[in-house]
Amino acid sequence: VAPPGAIMESVHSGNVIFKRKQYILKVTSEELILIPTERKGTTAIFINTYDCFRVNLSNTAKSFEVHSLVEEKDYKRSRQLFTFLCLSQEEAAQWVSVLEHVLSGTPLDQPFVKRRVILYINPFGGTKKAVRTFEEQVRPIFDRSIVDLEVLQTTHAGHAKEHSHKVNLDTYSAFVTMSGDGLLHEVLNGLMSRPDWKKAAEKPLGIIPCGSGNAMAMSLHVPNVQAASLAIIKGHSVPLDLISLRQEGVEPYFSHLLYMWGLMADIDIESEKYRWAGSARFTFSGIGRILNLRKYPGRLSYRPWFPEDGQGEAPTDTLPVPPVEWLKSPSAQEPRPGWQVVEGDFSSVLVMNAPWQSTDCFMGPYCSLHDGTMDLCYLVGEVPTTKLAGMFLDMETGKHIESPIVSYTKCTAFSVEPLTPAGTMDVDGELIPYKTIAGLIVPRATRIIAPPGIVFPPVPAERLPRGGLRVPSSQSAPQPAAAAPARAPSATAVPAAVPAAVPAAVPAAVPAAVAPAVPAATPASTTTAAPAVPVTPPAATAPAPAPNAAPIETAPSADAALTTPTAPVAATAVAPPPAPAAAVSHEDGARLADATTEDSTA
Repeated sequence: VAPPGAIMESVHSGNVIFKRKQYILKVTSEELILIPTERKGTTAIFINTYDCFRVNLSNTAKSFEVHSLVEEKDYKRSRQLFTFLCLSQEEAAQWVSVLEHVLSGTPLDQPFVKRRVILYINPFGGTKKAVRTFEEQVRPIFDRSIVDLEVLQTTHAGHAKEHSHKVNLDTYSAFVTMSGDGLLHEVLNGLMSRPDWKKAAEKPLGIIPCGSGNAMAMSLHVPNVQAASLAIIKGHSVPLDLISLRQEGVEPYFSHLLYMWGLMADIDIESEKYRWAGSARFTFSGIGRILNLRKYPGRLSYRPWFPEDGQGEAPTDTLPVPPVEWLKSPSAQEPRPGWQVVEGDFSSVLVMNAPWQSTDCFMGPYCSLHDGTMDLCYLVGEVPTTKLAGMFLDMETGKHIESPIVSYTKCTAFSVEPLTPAGTMDVDGELIPYKTIAGLIVPRATRIIAPPGIVFPPVPAERLPRGGLRVPSSQSAPQPAAAAPARAPSATAVPAAVPAAVPAAVPAAVPAAVAPAVPAATPASTTTAAPAVPVTPPAATAPAPAPNAAPIETAPSADAALTTPTAPVAATAVAPPPAPAAAVSHEDGARLADATTEDSTA
């Protein structure tokens, strides 16, 4: 609906009979407006043109029908039929012609031509009901709509990628999948690996959810087949960032959704045997993994995103690919300029390009499809079972990022180096080789079909890096590591990316409870700040890197191998601040931090 006070120009108007009453029907680009000719006892009727997907002459020659899917709560839509009676058959045919142009967005002075869309269906994806769902729910919507649909059922893994890689791009206006997120991954990589990838990137992608997770459909606000089918027919699209990925011995490829290592990847892949249960498969597998949590020693490197970096530039002539140097082990003492390095025993690492991981997992609450960044979420160090269970319960609302065991920030590039011989890595729901991987954001590389008006929430200031790295303390009491400070109101003297309870006098890269004048005890994870980050903290001697274990392809799961910790990492020696500080305990440090924050609150 147009904003208040806006004047929408009428495209066409005339008298019609609707439900045995006479109306003046006015057509605009936004609405069909039925104005009663008899004012008494009758109100105007408004029909949103976005909801309308089909118009045709009815069996009665002097009438025409408008088919719509009216939105209800929770993105659900119900089908409605509006029949209008005209004075003559010619008048009804004229209404059909006008509405075909309006509903498809075709100018009236140009001939109406149906867009042709190809739909890839994976009959084995998700709960294996894609074909039946298409015949019963999707085909009736597309039949005689303003779009021509061509259907291709995949017969083997990689079929959609093979077809999209060699198909004539001029044949179709969009490439749509009906399955889970994995099939869209295939089509995307088939298109982006073409020599004419730039032309292929102009063809919008689309998805009709029929998988187990349906993460991308949920992120696009089309979590059911009715809403998704209507969006495909209307054809409105938005820019889509891609994650360019590289591994040794593997051709570079792209992700539209997310990369996972550790806990969430284990749950996704190990739950394959429960596909018959739909999205409940993740719950079954998740309970088992929480009770038997694995640890993955490794090294995470990433380049933080700062507001002054903007949204980046869309690719022009070549598609960016992570340099092969990023696959080499970065020295913790000499990180790449502008990068952060975290070493330790990881429980989970996720790099996200979309806010939802499944229909009930709001993993990236501040993630956007086209802001030129990736959202990084990871768990490192000791993770108590009770806090992990609480985190899982909060993932449906996105409040899990407030958990003291979770680190969450934004970045533009990353690399993950596993130091275990076996484990699980997952991209867009598909298993990938278990070896070092590097990723790079490609801003607005292509487009994807979505309803108009999708808004992604802005990132709060406290989630943005400003000279320091927010690394929550996840150590249990007996271990000599930093305790998680309580959250306090923001203070102007504290960098935004550091928890508000950290005293302003302590360098940003130092954990809150570590006394600057006293060497820290052996931490479970080590973070090294890059010198190129704004508001550079005092120079610090980083710990020696953990021993390198040669990464290999994915091997059969061995819990013993996965839980073997790395060799102890040397403690970080921190240069003292200008004023000497006395050593404090975990509890005293938290109280001192709270008092300092209260005094410095603006």
